[in-house]
Amino acid sequence: MASDWIRRNSRRRIILLDTSAIFMIFENSIRIEDELNRLLGSYDIKIIQEIFNEINLLKEKGSGKQKLLAKYNKGGFSRSLSGVGMNSSIA
Repeated sequence: MASDWIRRNSRRRIILLDTSAIFMIFENSIRIEDELNRLLGSYDIKIIQEIFNEINLLKEKGSGKQKLLAKYNKGGFSRSLSGVGMNSSIA
């Protein structure tokens, strides 16, 4: 299985989440940390600043399900995902 091969590689992986992935986590109540641990072992979750900007824009100007998901956590998505780092750019 591919995940077995990936897990044996000891390098720490960086996982970049986009807006759709973040919304999917909340919409489907996915425990992202558990799933990534199971599949990858060692990883860091990163969300670039533009994603936070997009979520804030959807909070203000979105409609329907997107607006509801953007408002889901009034404190911001960064506090909802434990161990998430935020980068202003991808190096």
